[in-house]
Formats: sequence, C-alpha cells, structure tokens
Amino acid sequence: MVARDFRYACLISGNSLRSFHLSRAGTPAARFVRFANITYHRVSEMPAPLLRRVSDTSDHPRALGEIKEFFSNMRENKITVVIDKPIDKVFEFTTNPQNTHLWIPSISMEVSDEYPPKINTRYKNRGENDNWDEYKVVDIKKNEVFILSDLDENYFVKYTYRKLDDNKTKMEYFEWMTNGELSKPFTESILGNLKKII
Repeated sequence: MVARDFRYACLISGNSLRSFHLSRAGTPAARFVRFANITYHRVSEMPAPLLRRVSDTSDHPRALGEIKEFFSNMRENKITVVIDKPIDKVFEFTTNPQNTHLWIPSISMEVSDEYPPKINTRYKNRGENDNWDEYKVVDIKKNEVFILSDLDENYFVKYTYRKLDDNKTKMEYFEWMTNGELSKPFTESILGNLKKII
C-alpha cells in the first residue's frame, strides 16, 4: 500500500514540464523520488540544478520542503533480497569482514577482533578517511541471524537469513535507531551489489 504519493509538475527546461513523484510504500526503505525516469533515495543524491528547479517552480513553491520532509524522520530501514546461493555461503560471506568493502561502497576496510564471530566480537570499519566506526555482535545464530550494534547501543543492524531451497537464500537487512534518525540508510542498490558479487 502506498502511504503517500505526491505528484508535482516541475519546470525543468524552457516550457518543458515533467511529472515529479514522491512515494512511500509501507516502510521507510521504500521512500523514493522519481524524476524523469531516475529514482533518488535521499536528497543528497539529487543534483543541485534539479533541486533549484524544484525550489523555483511556480506551480508548487513548497515542493522542495516536501521532498526534504519526505526523507526525514527515518528511524528504521528494512530491505530484503533473494540471492541465488546456498544459505551457508550467504551467511559466511556477509559476516566475514574481509568481504564488506566488496559490496558496501562507503566502506573501504573492515576488521574484526576474531573470526568466526560470536557475541561481543568487535567489528571496525572506515571509509576513505581515517575515522573508524566500531560495532559489537549482540546476537548470532549460524544461518539464521546476525545482529550488530554500535558501542552506545543506539544503532542496530540485523541480518536475517532464510533458506528457500538448496541454492537460494532470502536475506533481510533491518537497521534502526533507538534515538535519532538514520544518517545514511542502506538502499536496495547496495544489496544488489551483494547479489552480484557473492
């Protein structure tokens, strides 16, 4: 069910008008803006010229504010993917820190203080800079569930695995904040990377 669906006619060049869609279906993960057949999952992905055009359009002067509000208040994010690999392989690949940089573009390196992981195992990762983010394992059951939290126990991410057949696995990625909002929620394209690489 689409909980919210806005349409704006936005001036993008000369007298050319295109439809501008904001849609959210069920969970925050499904929020998107579609413009001229391109889908954006957060304001930061939208090019500045487009945002200026949206802001300046006389038809809907509040459109830009609606877009920013639309992507805000995102405390949780849930995405699922079906991977054509055995559940053992999917579980091992996604819990092994040596593989993380291969499918999550924002991470250039990840390490853990032990592997295979167990409860209280520490993971650290970083992007292109030298700032490390640190997490701990709060629950793990082989081929079933893998849960990490930050050290303040404010941010959590849960991987759930379900065997569909011998060579097909359904994985659910669920991240949430106890307080505050998700700053960089996962997108379907990131799990698409995993599906291609694994």
